Amino acid sequence: MVFTAQAQDARFSQFHQNPLHLNPALTGFYNGSIRAQVNYRTLYYSVLNEQEYLSYSGSIENRFQVGESFASFGAMILNDQVGVSGYERSYYYLSGAYHQRLAESDYKGPDMFLVLGGQLGFGQYAFEPTNLWFSSQYDDLLQEIDRDVDSGENFAEGGANRFLDYNVGLLYYLSYPDGGGFFIGGAIHHLSEPNVGLLQDSPETLSRRITGHMGGNIPFSKTISLMPAAAWRQQGPTSSALLGASVRFSMGEVDDLKLRAGAWVHGTRQLNSGFGPESIIVTSVFEWKGWQLGLSYDATVSSLRRSNFARGAFEISIAKIMEGGNSSPKVVCPDL
Repeated sequence: MVFTAQAQDARFSQFHQNPLHLNPALTGFYNGSIRAQVNYRTLYYSVLNEQEYLSYSGSIENRFQVGESFASFGAMILNDQVGVSGYERSYYYLSGAYHQRLAESDYKGPDMFLVLGGQLGFGQYAFEPTNLWFSSQYDDLLQEIDRDVDSGENFAEGGANRFLDYNVGLLYYLSYPDGGGFFIGGAIHHLSEPNVGLLQDSPETLSRRITGHMGGNIPFSKTISLMPAAAWRQQGPTSSALLGASVRFSMGEVDDLKLRAGAWVHGTRQLNSGFGPESIIVTSVFEWKGWQLGLSYDATVSSLRRSNFARGAFEISIAKIMEGGNSSPKVVCPDL
């Protein structure tokens, strides 16, 4: 009997702090000329100990003006690893987006843009076969494992599978002079649904990931604003949603120092089960002179909490946005 498996992408709780992973059309969605971003996530350490899920990503983007519109280019690397087998997933993308101006801000209305973005790259799924042993390698007489015996498994060459990958996205956003704004977008990842199996002639495919997201910034005063956001994604038979908000404070007289504090609900639907809450996420982001430091923690509220003691994931993000002097594009993105 042959079973078909469907692989899934990593998920980051700080989805708003990992824009190129969320939607290619978010390439260049910031106020400045260059942005560099690094994210780190550890999941289920309380269950897996030293073999927990680890996810890393890094990206860099450059944004420049084209007439009354904008263009942006960037690159992103994403890596996942878990388990004693050394199982690892890696993605390498070139990313680009064009921000077409639809309306220019005046006393009657905001700046308004429509963005088309895309990513082209390749992925690799791999593991180290020598880290595992199989029943054919067990010597009944000596009662020990003989790794020199053929495992009998038809692994891909070198225990790795490499493939091309393509992603596309759309984004609409508007921005007011006071820093307020709104955005809504969507993306489709893995358009070709590549084969990612680690066995030769494996039927395991990477399902398309369909993402929808929205958010904004609602200023209440010069020092306080509300930043709601939501994201939904569907990949194969599973889906998940994130919904929440942060409050952003300007710290007294120091305009360059800001703090965000917020909470999010993460809901999921998995095989043979309904949709329900998976975790509650608390987040904070510190901003200072173009630097952003984000911290978040997932507390499991689903039935899995009995196994992981309600301890889900810890995540950290670091970003730097550089202005670029007089050549830097003027502020047109929502102040997010």
